[in-house]
Amino acid sequence: MSQRIEQIRRLERAERYIAVGRERISRQRDNVVQLEREGVDHQSAQHFLSCLLEIQAAHEKWRKAIIDDIE
Repeated sequence: MSQRIEQIRRLERAERYIAVGRERISRQRDNVVQLEREGVDHQSAQHFLSCLLEIQAAHEKWRKAIIDDIE
């Protein structure tokens, strides 16, 4: 398999991870808001959201590195 094809596959995988991450972040934000409205301790939900945001940033950085490598 050529290096170019492998890079494109890596980019497609990164794009999928980012899309899934966006959905998870959106749902978790909704969860945090709902817990806040209910007056429930939402510290662990907020921490989980922070973790998701860090992972998302890492995936976006990975995607940029792949794109830079392709160009």
